[in-house]
Amino acid sequence: MEPLTIEVKEQTVVDVVMKETPSTYGIPEGKTLPPDANIVRGTVSDIDGCPIIGAYVGVVGTKRSVSTNWRGKFEIAVPKGKKLRFSMIGLKTVEVRVKGRDSINVELEEAPVYLD
Repeated sequence: MEPLTIEVKEQTVVDVVMKETPSTYGIPEGKTLPPDANIVRGTVSDIDGCPIIGAYVGVVGTKRSVSTNWRGKFEIAVPKGKKLRFSMIGLKTVEVRVKGRDSINVELEEAPVYLD
């Protein structure tokens, strides 16, 4: 096996390595979308605009949730009238009412974490 050398200039390393790997979403086979739900897509980032990988995105009042991908992107089916909760350890949790939108981008601020 040959060693891999990557030269990166003014780009994120992940973007260089993964540029040919598409980020795709969809409803898993055998699952159905609730009749009153719409698909919401978006990005979760920090206050500097950096994507947050593995952030929790959940529909408040249900068990439906997803995690953001390596670009901070998510896609989730949200029933009408519900809110989305965005959270990550060390960051403030945010709740956003969907109100029929199909795109929501959220910035999470730092929050102090105390350990006993």
